[in-house]
Amino acid sequence: VTEQFFVTNTGSKKYDLRTFERELLRIRKMCEDEAAAMLGPESGFYINSLSSQTITYKGQLTPEQVIQYYLDLQDPAFISHMSLVHSRFSTNTFPSWERAQPIRMMCHNGEINTLRGNKNWMYSRGGIMASDYFGNSTQQLLPATSDNMSDSGNLDSVLELLSKASDRSLP
Repeated sequence: VTEQFFVTNTGSKKYDLRTFERELLRIRKMCEDEAAAMLGPESGFYINSLSSQTITYKGQLTPEQVIQYYLDLQDPAFISHMSLVHSRFSTNTFPSWERAQPIRMMCHNGEINTLRGNKNWMYSRGGIMASDYFGNSTQQLLPATSDNMSDSGNLDSVLELLSKASDRSLP
């Protein structure tokens, strides 16, 4: 089941764009943690994107099926500055929703050979990780990596954490 909903940045506490993106990250991570606690980490619960800047269309579809499945892509009023499409049919892993591309911040087609070491480094740094914005709530965003994500999913999660929980920006 795919559901789409919209979160607005209105009301008495309107955030600037960067702060709004950070709050959406916090909300998404809290929802994922709650769902994993209630349903189990491999329940299939997955939030494609929760961003005011990016829409992630995801599906285990052929490229020709995407526009038929996501009807808003057929609307001439729907305009984007950029679009990334990733199509790959894996031969060495069983298809799964949470591992399907694209992820949230990137498309990646390759294998990260140092995955275990990188995940261990991120995990070990979790205890000292700090964000000026999130303060004591930084731990709500961790862990950034998981054995339930693909190598690309782990890279994407760390990229998202570093770009949204800090003042770093992407080129």
